[in-house]
Amino acid sequence: SKIWGHHTAKFGVDLRYIQFDVRQDIEQNGVFGFDGNETGNDFADFLIGTPDSYGQASRGFTQDARAKYAGAYAQDSWRVKPNLTLNYGVRWEMSEPFYDTQNRIQAFVPGLQSVVFPDSPEGWVFPGDPGIPSTIAGTTHKNFAPRLGIAYSPGFTDGPLAKVMGGPGKMSIRAGFGMYYTSLHESPLLYETGDAPFGLFYTSPALVYLEEPFKSRTSDNDPGQRFPVPEVTGGSDIDFSTWMPVSGSTIVDRHNVLPRTTHYNLNIQRQLTSSTILTLAFVGSQGHHLITQIEANPGDIAKCLEVRALFAAAGNPDGGCGPGGEDSIYAIGGQTFYGTRPYSVTSGRHLAQGLLDFGSTLPYATTAANSSYNSFQATLEKRVGRLNFLAAYTWSKSMDNSSSFNDGTNPYNPSASKSLSAYDLTHNLVLSYVYQLPFGKWISPGFLHKVADGWAFSGITRFATGFPVTLSASGDNSLCGCYGSGANGVDVPNYDGTSVHTFNPRASGNQYFSTTPFTPEDIGVPGDSNRRFFHGPGTNNTDLSLLKDTKLRENVELQFRAEFFNVFNHADFQNPVGDISSPNFGRVLASGPGRIGQLALKLKF
Repeated sequence: SKIWGHHTAKFGVDLRYIQFDVRQDIEQNGVFGFDGNETGNDFADFLIGTPDSYGQASRGFTQDARAKYAGAYAQDSWRVKPNLTLNYGVRWEMSEPFYDTQNRIQAFVPGLQSVVFPDSPEGWVFPGDPGIPSTIAGTTHKNFAPRLGIAYSPGFTDGPLAKVMGGPGKMSIRAGFGMYYTSLHESPLLYETGDAPFGLFYTSPALVYLEEPFKSRTSDNDPGQRFPVPEVTGGSDIDFSTWMPVSGSTIVDRHNVLPRTTHYNLNIQRQLTSSTILTLAFVGSQGHHLITQIEANPGDIAKCLEVRALFAAAGNPDGGCGPGGEDSIYAIGGQTFYGTRPYSVTSGRHLAQGLLDFGSTLPYATTAANSSYNSFQATLEKRVGRLNFLAAYTWSKSMDNSSSFNDGTNPYNPSASKSLSAYDLTHNLVLSYVYQLPFGKWISPGFLHKVADGWAFSGITRFATGFPVTLSASGDNSLCGCYGSGANGVDVPNYDGTSVHTFNPRASGNQYFSTTPFTPEDIGVPGDSNRRFFHGPGTNNTDLSLLKDTKLRENVELQFRAEFFNVFNHADFQNPVGDISSPNFGRVLASGPGRIGQLALKLKF
């Protein structure tokens, strides 16, 4: 840092080498999923032993992740006048995507054949293949982030503005704008750990039996037993049939860039009285290139419906393509359909064994999400004698097309996933208060004074809108077979556009919202509802505490606390079920804790 005149300049450099080692000795036993595709009821499917999915994993996944980071900044705080300060600067960021020192990761590039593992299906490539760096995605060196801030304290000694803005030092106005980058997460690379041929997170390409999870119940094309998985010790002469079709694998998108957000705010603070301060603010941000997952190989709906129609015309309406059937091989009328995904077959080296190249849940870990947040914020702080009071209110709206890494995005039309953020809160009011009880001043010094003195009463009260209800439709009626089934923006209910009425769950058999505006999606037609557009039950909660500090000696103090959480025992309902395929659609099934009280003694010395 350097100070000269009215300027305070700061400069900095940040260099990091990051090492993240994983020795994950796990073994996932077989996992069955029941969605109701067979009978229309998930529990009935379980009772008759017809799972809609089966998965299993090999054991022993190893990763040695590394990344390099560099940052540099320069900024100046210029005191233009005693009541006006400007702050301006720029930061440069270089964040290398994580890589594995042993290149045990992979990418998906349609049309490119691997030379590292020549038997891998076309498109499944690795560091060392043409155009594939060790980091999968490239590293950019052009990330410059400017920022600008202003702090101004107007003061008027007379005139009408003096009544509004007060005299010198009674009001401050602050505004800021800045762009901020973040480093790429290690999580996308971690999700690649153990994928073909370095391990196997197996997802059955066929509908199987509960008692025989490697035998197809819809055709003679059995997926076969894949375990234990052979260990890859080096070299490229590997038979990939064990891993076919490649599925259940998250892929780092080679076009990823650094996520960034643009932040802006305007803050006006006014001293109303000697003990009262009011703050009004507008705060917003825009996120770009945020990390999410999106299916790279979604089902071709038209092809599945074509197969379905051919089987129906042949008098076998139940034998054709349907929900969960994107990774099956169909033979009808002299035609053979090898799955319904655009990349079900790329090289087809193992078709003679009935094995497709690529199957389900093949999502990109991609920096393709965007978000927006805008809010009005107000706080009022009051100090009166022994009472301290703070009220904070926020009115905001947050929207995005993916609220987290695991919040799937519509692969057919990513913009259709734009909705309220999963964490959106329209209204949020928080009141906090502390009152130093005056009992001690009424009693003369002595034993009774020590008993009566040092008491304080405090509390926090919060009223807030609930979080948005996430609507979904499990069962794959869309024929997408997409990552994030039930939360991918494709498998959602149909919505007729009428008002969604909400009820008090206490008086409606736990029903929170009306379900009549929603209907299940038709086979082969993705639902048209926005996946999040109304909120669940709100929050009404008060926590209170009674505290006493007793001085035993000069450096020894005894503290007694009596605390009550949710003191009025108000039911804090959790969000209702948003899956239209569930018999509990629209119902609240759980709530937060009721009233909790606790007593404590603390000796401080």
